[in-house]
Amino acid sequence: MKKIGLQLTIVFITALLTSSCAMESMRITQAFSSAIGEAVPPTLVKPKTPQAVVVCRSMMCAPSNTNMSREYIFNKLLQLLDNNVSSKLFVCNADEYTKSCINDFIEFDVVAGVTPGQVRIGAAKILDVQLKKGAKKINLVLDYDMYFNGIKPLCKPAQNILFAKTADYIVMEDTGYKCKLTTVSSSVVSHVYAIDYIDLDYGIIGAHYSIGMSGPAYGGGTGYMMFRFQNSAHPLNPNLEEPPKPAKDERLHAEIESLLAAEKAKAEKAKAEKIKAEKIKAEKAKAEKAKAEKAKAEKAEAEKAKAEKAKAEKAKAEKAKAEKAKAEKAKAEKAKAEKAEAEKIKAEKAKAEKKPPLALGKYKVSPIPR
Repeated sequence: MKKIGLQLTIVFITALLTSSCAMESMRITQAFSSAIGEAVPPTLVKPKTPQAVVVCRSMMCAPSNTNMSREYIFNKLLQLLDNNVSSKLFVCNADEYTKSCINDFIEFDVVAGVTPGQVRIGAAKILDVQLKKGAKKINLVLDYDMYFNGIKPLCKPAQNILFAKTADYIVMEDTGYKCKLTTVSSSVVSHVYAIDYIDLDYGIIGAHYSIGMSGPAYGGGTGYMMFRFQNSAHPLNPNLEEPPKPAKDERLHAEIESLLAAEKAKAEKAKAEKIKAEKIKAEKAKAEKAKAEKAKAEKAEAEKAKAEKAKAEKAKAEKAKAEKAKAEKAKAEKAKAEKAEAEKIKAEKAKAEKKPPLALGKYKVSPIPR
């Protein structure tokens, strides 16, 4: 009781120093875009930054910046995490002032494809904790126990980094991990925790959180939560029970399964239509190519035939021209020969006509005997 009273006093003093009013939990939801039929990835909202970190040890609580160093807090967190490797830590939605759990889970709104719903996280398993030599950060792997509308999706473990820049500035964040909430593809989930409360006695870490999801399933949320470790640094750690899994709504489950089946059938139909269209396009392109090649071959053949015909006609014309020239030459030679013959005959005739008559007085004519 003494510890609880002192704890509440310190918490309320810290709350008065950091803010005059409580920060209400904010839901990040985005409306489904009917115009384009796709989800717009959400923006991961920065969680509320605490002005001081309250650390409880040896049944006493005090702000970390009063008498604790960054190295001390860092080493204590490493010890707490290392003591809980391979065990579950429980998650609850909590009141940031009283540090008491409101629900045994945190939840936020998402839209998976066309199905709105809630993602609920009630626990996480620490798979691995590592501290690199000379590094000022702790690498840890968390496997979140996540449910979407009562159905556990297939999620990969989250690779987290926890670092303490100062004694009153401690942050844990992950690099984003994939969860398959739809049949289309996986969505990416990211967590950021701004730690403001560390109870080393009972193994509790309180933090303002921000969670965002992008992809076929999108959404997110912010608020205040607490991690409750099973193996704490103090033996007075109460026995923690795993929070009950959310009951499955059979009707909603059937509707979701129906929607997922419809989405899958639609995707398969679209794929089949795309393959069919590509096949038709390929066949059409093939036919057009064959037609073009045939037309090209026919054109080449026609041009070849035309060239051969022109060549044949040219050869015929040249032959006819040669024969005509030969005939004309022969005719000319014949005419020349005939002309020469005629001229020869004419010359001989002219010569004959120019021959002198016989001189009869030189000879004695004897009478013909009877």
